[in-house]
Amino acid sequence: MRTQKNATTDDRPLELEHPGHDGDEPPRRVGWGQRVGVYAVVVAIVLLVLAIGSLHPSPHHDDVRPPPPSGGPAPGPQPGQAGLRLVTLDGKIDEALHLPADAWMADLSPDGRRVAFLTWSTSVGVCGGCGDHIRLAIVPIDRTSGAFLYLGRGGGGLRRLNDPAWSPDGTRIAFSAARGGNTDIYVATVGRRLGFGFGFSAPTLRVTTDPAVDDAPAWSPDGSTIYYDNLGSAPADENGTSRTEEIWSVPATGGTPWRLTWNSMPDARPDVGPDGDVAYSRDGVLYTMGGLGGGQFPLLTPNVIRGTDPRWSPDGQSIAFLLPAGSQRAVFSDRVVGDADLPLHEVAVVDLRSSAVTGLGDQVAGDANPVSWIARRPALLVTAYRVGPS
Repeated sequence: MRTQKNATTDDRPLELEHPGHDGDEPPRRVGWGQRVGVYAVVVAIVLLVLAIGSLHPSPHHDDVRPPPPSGGPAPGPQPGQAGLRLVTLDGKIDEALHLPADAWMADLSPDGRRVAFLTWSTSVGVCGGCGDHIRLAIVPIDRTSGAFLYLGRGGGGLRRLNDPAWSPDGTRIAFSAARGGNTDIYVATVGRRLGFGFGFSAPTLRVTTDPAVDDAPAWSPDGSTIYYDNLGSAPADENGTSRTEEIWSVPATGGTPWRLTWNSMPDARPDVGPDGDVAYSRDGVLYTMGGLGGGQFPLLTPNVIRGTDPRWSPDGQSIAFLLPAGSQRAVFSDRVVGDADLPLHEVAVVDLRSSAVTGLGDQVAGDANPVSWIARRPALLVTAYRVGPS
């Protein structure tokens, strides 16, 4: 596999020179044309600051979400829709987030303050030049608006963004995206501050170049490595899996990929625990292995656990996952994904110390909406789907 090195930019700020004033020289009169020009520049700067402030508000701004309509409880997803909400491990709804109804593939930052997700909506923030395609948004968890991530050099022309995943230090987001005929893993740096309290993405780095589909990135605990699945040479079935789908890893700055699994069954959607062990799904059964691919065993409790999208808890003592919910399907009333008819999955958690498996009661559409653990408290961010008429 070939790799492409990251581009660099010159981040030096512009310096404005201010001519000095000689006390012996009388001040020069400013003509009307000059005054009009100065006023125009000032107005333009003010408008620019206002627009930029709404595009990328400071993450430390003391803003809170407005109260729910009519003083009632925070609204959850409507029938036939998905909706982001915080759910405790006993299945209680802790809080519903007031974000677009089509918020998709959400991932919570490690500090629990920001949510990255995909959306067609333009209501999250200023969206200059938005085309008719899905976008990556970042919103503080206690607000209704934030910013769209404008990808830097190397990110132009990307389509079909999927699976955003925060790095452990919260400064980068890995995702899969298509350019031309290839779907690869990319990394964008977020939160770079350039003044006026707004941020941009640094140049976007392409870290895989295999002609087969690369997706579902997950970070190692130290942020040096990205694990992902590669679809391989066999075509995907109706569920988007392939018998040649395997787990790989690659340096987060680009480099030579390393294949971890070798078999004739689909290995997919990895996640890395705090000790570096990898959890993943093998043909619908949860497995774990070491960070270099050794010790591949099914997760036993004492029986094998069927499911997908495993997510390690911050303390490494539990794994949340999605359990297929029989023949139930999610039918969306809003445009969310290309396929508006997806199988439903239930959210469950296995305690690795007691082997107890607990269902939370929430349902998720498809197998591409993994949960996120909330930092410092036993709760999950869930893209819950409410069954009902469309």
